Amino acid sequence: MKYYSIGRSNEIDVIGFYPQTKRTSKSGFHFDDYNSERQVNPNVFPDFEPNFGLDLNPQAKETDILDSAACLSFGIIISEKLKLILEEYALPPHRFYPIKVYDSIEQYYWFHYISKIEKSIDFKSTTIEIYVSRPPFKTQEIKTFNSQEELMNFKREMSYKSSMKFKSICLTENFPKYDLFEITGAQYFTLISHKLMKRLKDEKITGFEYQEYDKIRTTPNNGYN
Repeated sequence: MKYYSIGRSNEIDVIGFYPQTKRTSKSGFHFDDYNSERQVNPNVFPDFEPNFGLDLNPQAKETDILDSAACLSFGIIISEKLKLILEEYALPPHRFYPIKVYDSIEQYYWFHYISKIEKSIDFKSTTIEIYVSRPPFKTQEIKTFNSQEELMNFKREMSYKSSMKFKSICLTENFPKYDLFEITGAQYFTLISHKLMKRLKDEKITGFEYQEYDKIRTTPNNGYN
């Protein structure tokens, strides 16, 4: 199965102006409020609806995926059009929090999803490339780990002169066939399925960039080959 990594676009032709948004300065949005976006844990859904808003730059275009103004370290700001599309596909546990985007006529949502995809990774068959973090980014070694915990312990102890990335990812037979999910550990990024990518292109969804991600393989008998 084909997957694609996706991210927000910074192309001026697409977004109109950079930065596209900034955290709103309007009253009622404070960092230290109990329901501020900063009180939301990326791995736990809150028991409150986050109070979060953005100002759209007057020169910027309204796109289906918006810049989160460096306020959010996880999730995606999406239009109602994109929300309705995503609801038709297989998603990990998620929430759509309505947010206020000032100077916009669109309704936007903070799409918060928790994949926990590490439970579906065969780490012993997954390879990690350790490389020098400065050009020419020379490979230092290729490693495997027994678990996400072991990988993260190694990462914390790595020299600041080194970085890591996935050379290959092997999914196990319990992978839940999500059409959108986050990869964590050696790297952090979001992948979407080929059928969802095709739908986004057909619907002319704006504000994102994508690239085929060909490092995923699956165990022989899980039905995905």
